[in-house]
Amino acid sequence: MPLKSPPAFMPTLPALTASADDKWFAVLEPLKGNISAAIDKVVTTHRELFRDYVGPKAVTLLRDDDLVTRAAENIYPVLPFAIRIVVKEDVFTAFLLKHRGPLIAALQKA
Repeated sequence: MPLKSPPAFMPTLPALTASADDKWFAVLEPLKGNISAAIDKVVTTHRELFRDYVGPKAVTLLRDDDLVTRAAENIYPVLPFAIRIVVKEDVFTAFLLKHRGPLIAALQKA
């Protein structure tokens, strides 16, 4: 019996060709504003502490890829289960590495 072609309503492969990273970055993108707002609130509340002690050390640490990666490995297991189901650890780590600039800017602004 010859193989039949798939029905016309089946999705085509080009619709499924977006990379996994792009898809998960799109899922995480709406959270970026909430995270930035929370960081700004903490930084403005404790401005002197950040300016004098935490800020310079944190900026130095955030510029180190290895330390950010290790921090992501420690943060990932305590994320809510629903997020860990959708966002895999390597994508979470890549997201933190890619979007650490606003955190560095907020710390330097303090």
